[in-house]
Amino acid sequence: MCNDYVSSHDFLLDVGIATGLGSHLFTKADLDVFGIDGSIEMLNICKSKNIAKKLKHFDLQTSPLPYSNLFFNHVISCGVYHFFNDLDSILKEISRLNLSNKIIPMQTIQSIQTEFFSIRGGRKTGCFFKQPSK
Repeated sequence: MCNDYVSSHDFLLDVGIATGLGSHLFTKADLDVFGIDGSIEMLNICKSKNIAKKLKHFDLQTSPLPYSNLFFNHVISCGVYHFFNDLDSILKEISRLNLSNKIIPMQTIQSIQTEFFSIRGGRKTGCFFKQPSK
């Protein structure tokens, strides 16, 4: 599904990489995966799987994230954003880092919500999908 949007050796940041589950296919596709997470234990598991080119331990709710502007071709994240009370600050940070400035898929666990935003100049546009209430 992503093959049309990625190229070999593109730089991909996985925000909240944990054990690397969301990134392992990108590694197999020959992207250079970078991971950042607040848990040393999760980063150690990820490191043992050889998924990422570089891993960083960092509190994701702290800004700025420790990377240069426009450093990454792609940014992904799975199951992290439900920990944030305010998504605007982290989305602005991702926009700052994301060279392609394209769609950034995100999934949250709370209420099984999935958000897809296209970020332009730190502003989010796109759609928000939420599982209907029971």
